[in-house]
Amino acid sequence: MACAIVPLDEQQVTEPSVVGKDRTLPALHPDRKEERCFVPYKPPPEDGSPAQVEEFLEHAKFITEDLEWLLALPHDKFWCQVVFDETLQKCLDSYLRHASRGLDPAGLPCSPAVAEAQRHIHRAVFMTFLRMATHKESKENFLTPSVFGEIIYENFLFDIPKILDLCVLFGKGNTQLLHKMIENIFTQQPGYYSDLDEAVPSVLQVISQEIPLDIKASTKLRLISLKYNTYSCVCAPQDLLDLVLYLCDSTTTIHAFLDIYPPACSTFQSHNFLSRLVSFYESAVPDIEKAVRKRNFTDKSLKEDLWKRMCHSCKRMVEVAHLLLQHSCLQPILEGFLSDYDEQFPIADDISLLQQGAAGSLGAGELESLLSSIRELLPDLGEGFLLACLQEYDYSSELVINNILEDRLAPGLDQLDRAMPRAPKEELPPVLSERSNVFDDDEFDVFHRDKVDMSRIWKGRRKGESAQEVLGDKQHIDAQRDRYRAYENVVDEVMVEPGAVYTLDGDYDDEYDDTYDVNQVGANDLDGDSLTITGSCLRGPCVASTRNLDRAFRRTQLALVLTSSLPVSAVCPSFRPEPAGSVVGKPKGQGQTQETLQDRRKKEASKGRGANHNRRNMADRKRNKGMIPS
Repeated sequence: MACAIVPLDEQQVTEPSVVGKDRTLPALHPDRKEERCFVPYKPPPEDGSPAQVEEFLEHAKFITEDLEWLLALPHDKFWCQVVFDETLQKCLDSYLRHASRGLDPAGLPCSPAVAEAQRHIHRAVFMTFLRMATHKESKENFLTPSVFGEIIYENFLFDIPKILDLCVLFGKGNTQLLHKMIENIFTQQPGYYSDLDEAVPSVLQVISQEIPLDIKASTKLRLISLKYNTYSCVCAPQDLLDLVLYLCDSTTTIHAFLDIYPPACSTFQSHNFLSRLVSFYESAVPDIEKAVRKRNFTDKSLKEDLWKRMCHSCKRMVEVAHLLLQHSCLQPILEGFLSDYDEQFPIADDISLLQQGAAGSLGAGELESLLSSIRELLPDLGEGFLLACLQEYDYSSELVINNILEDRLAPGLDQLDRAMPRAPKEELPPVLSERSNVFDDDEFDVFHRDKVDMSRIWKGRRKGESAQEVLGDKQHIDAQRDRYRAYENVVDEVMVEPGAVYTLDGDYDDEYDDTYDVNQVGANDLDGDSLTITGSCLRGPCVASTRNLDRAFRRTQLALVLTSSLPVSAVCPSFRPEPAGSVVGKPKGQGQTQETLQDRRKKEASKGRGANHNRRNMADRKRNKGMIPS
């Protein structure tokens, strides 16, 4: 009969004693630990001497061999060494603390041998943590899940900082393995959720609206409460460097953890992490970028490295916001309203409309600002090349700078001349040159004349002129003399052919508008002295009958009066106005003068001249024929 398989935490082992008497011990006991000293990890030297490189390679060899020995131990021996060997935990912790991240300057190995040694250590450390996070290796080798949770929690084999470091160090290419490892840790030990909930406020201090850092002599960081914009303006170059490094490391670590283990997003969002992240991005990030651009460093490559890290930090913060939105806000409702909404109205169409609106919202002020910000960091690049890059990357200056520094441009951009200038703008014709105005080319047309006689322009009375001088100035009258001299030419009769029109000089005007040729304008006027010519019109001051000579003469004389400064008596001595009549006379009963009686007779006699003024004659005729009783 086969013996029952029990977990490692319930197993007992019998070991021979030195005295000669065997003893029985639990499978997990300190006495079963092997005596082996694990050395702590040290990063490779930067541009070190051959002796330093050799020392690092020997040190790395010790670590690799010790970890490979540990991984080769059986299940019970492995856990005894992991739980009770303090040097092993110090070795693992030192690697998590000092190992190079992707953007660290020390991330580039100084020789192929160093790079090979780094790869061996990296793999051995990862495999050790992966085995430590596995409570069941096979049907025969496993731990009770609850006991496994207590072992890793009480002995600090895993904690929140270690889990965050594991994600940022080993996340690339190992996402699925890390996800299963962290899921198993949180599942078997729910206490890690409480630790994560307590750790989030500390993480939030990194992206607070206040400066989170103060650089001490020991290069350690502690929290202070200085306003961010104040700090960014007064901090020293080394302080700014440490600030950017810390921000880059923090945002990269947070993103790696949430990307590998999305269930943690709910814990972060319970502390209003998303809104505080957005607030920090809008208020603090522009100040840091401004400080990096304006700070003068002795090493130009250092400034480029800082800007590269700032772009990386901004990208990671945006990705963190996306993860929080996706797993805390969108994912819970995808199976509800949104799924039904998407069936009738595809959300992809709505998003496409929003993208089209955003693409056309970039103005010419904004475009110049993007070019200026990029050229402050990379002054050697031409504006034409930068414009092509901005169009390729949706006008994201951070993405453009990051891809240029990392030499990861699109194939089409990589073939362009990096000093390519900006294409000249097409000059539009000026509005003033296209204008049309009745005052064009006159003496006051300032748009076509460089000089204007300003002496002819004034407001009100000229300085130094009296009212008598103003009234005595007849220049405007003299300018009209030639116009009114035309009225001196009086003709007795003008013969006009039907349909022809003549001007004052007798030339035929073929351009005359024949609007009035059909309509007899003025033909029915009650002016017996006027002459009407059917189908034609006379232009100019012409008189067609001798009966109008007196009227024309009076007009001519009046025009001369208007254009002359002489009195009326001097200009037209033959002009005699008709005496005023005395038809009214004196009141009735007082008698009338002889002149009044004569005027009344003249008036009575004049009533018989045409029109409706012959009423008396017609009345006499009716009376003589018996039509009106006497």
